[in-house]
Amino acid sequence: MFILCLTIQIAFVVSIVAIVYYFRLYKLHGISVKEWEEMKEDNFLMRELLNNLPIPTTVKDIKDNCNYLFWNKKSEDLYSVSQDDLIGKNASVLPPEICSAFQQTDRETIRSGQSNTFQHLILADGCEHVLNMYKQLLYYKGEPRWLISAAVDVTEATEKRCQLEQLDIQHRLLLKATGMKLWTWDLRRKEITWKRGGEGGTDRIVDADEHLQFILPEHRENIHRALDRLKRKETDFFDEEFLLRDEDGTLSWREIYGAVYQYDEDGEPVVLVGGTLMIDKRKALEQDLREAKEKAEEANRLKSAFIANMSHEIRTPLNSIVGFSSVLTMTDDMEEKKEYNQLIQHNNALLLKVVDDVLELSKLEAGDFKLYPAWFCLSDLVVESAAKCRMKADGKLDVRVDKPEQDYMVELDAQYVKRILSNFLSNALKNTQSGHIDIAYSMVDEGVKISVKDTGCGIPQDKLPLVFDRFEKVDSFVQGVGLGLPICKSIAENMGGTIGVISEVGVGTTFWVTLPCATAPTPQLQSEVLVDNLYS
Repeated sequence: MFILCLTIQIAFVVSIVAIVYYFRLYKLHGISVKEWEEMKEDNFLMRELLNNLPIPTTVKDIKDNCNYLFWNKKSEDLYSVSQDDLIGKNASVLPPEICSAFQQTDRETIRSGQSNTFQHLILADGCEHVLNMYKQLLYYKGEPRWLISAAVDVTEATEKRCQLEQLDIQHRLLLKATGMKLWTWDLRRKEITWKRGGEGGTDRIVDADEHLQFILPEHRENIHRALDRLKRKETDFFDEEFLLRDEDGTLSWREIYGAVYQYDEDGEPVVLVGGTLMIDKRKALEQDLREAKEKAEEANRLKSAFIANMSHEIRTPLNSIVGFSSVLTMTDDMEEKKEYNQLIQHNNALLLKVVDDVLELSKLEAGDFKLYPAWFCLSDLVVESAAKCRMKADGKLDVRVDKPEQDYMVELDAQYVKRILSNFLSNALKNTQSGHIDIAYSMVDEGVKISVKDTGCGIPQDKLPLVFDRFEKVDSFVQGVGLGLPICKSIAENMGGTIGVISEVGVGTTFWVTLPCATAPTPQLQSEVLVDNLYS
């Protein structure tokens, strides 16, 4: 746009000089159309100069009803009106819209001496054009005499300017949305200029080598390799992710985009332009997606393991129940029938336990967890659970109880506490062939701690983090689907407690749980001996 305006001004000055020289040459005090025509041949140089100006130029005589004295070739091309049709006539012979625009700017020029306007006119091609029209009033002997006009069709330039403005808005919106910081990298001066966004921003220049030192070494090497590829002209664009340590010591992920903007005379890149993005959120999301993928794969693996375990754990007791039920009808021996009946009852209990565990875990995972806390004696519950464990151990193991001298009342959901203790004891029974099982509880800060210790085979250290995962079994030959301990963990967490395990291979395992609750001492209601007698 600036170049077009400069072209108009230069051509306009040339026009004025030519016209003034033309009229002064003949010392004209007044001129008619006829006299103008007669002088053409005598002034070939000036006529050709005006006629071949690169922009549409016209001259009007304001003393003669603003009739046209001159209408050059570019005016003919622009307005599609020939010189013969217009010389000696005024703008009224032009289309009404063009005539109105010309007359309005003429009046403005005569009033102020000059005008510079942009006119939107529909020309002979039927399209709207944007004309930059400059008009100047010329004086002769102190009186206004001629009106000289020059115009340039700036339609294309205006459209380009609008497109550039639109692109600039989109560019700023894109930078704002992405948070990209633009920069220019002068490879010769080793300077990086960071562009400040928004109006009134000031660019910031930093030393390139110092800036690169903040990038971790392994990532810095990637950027140097990318620059080498640019210098070898293997590529004209690079894109690298890197980890940068900020001045405060924090690490942040960034992604750099760059391209060669300028080469020197030897074809070496000397100036790069590009932008840098902060990608910490994207990296965190990528990590989350990786973890989610791993969890999904693990869930799929666990599902397959669960189906396999369930198939085995359900089929085994069912086969026993069906088989012994058939044999039961074939014998008349009462002792034999009693033995078969006990085996059927045992497998019924195993099958019921499997179904109960699956239903319990499903309920917990669905969020269907309701607590009904009430005061009860924890010693009674522990002693009762120990008695049941002794019955299942059938004299093979010594089941012992370690409780405080003073019994305590606790305010908890007794059924869930009993479920946790039952699963701990069931796990100890399955993994302990000889020795003892110790059940203990003690008062801790704002709650109670319950533990079950056995002298079983123990758990390898690398397996300890997995024991509370669903369907995980340290020993695949031990009966069970691997749901008891995950159920304990879910119950403990829903009650606001914590759960853990300590184990050593060949020595034994201790499972413990702490549950926050209100506690109060209570008189001993019954001794362990009485309970033992009751269950015996």
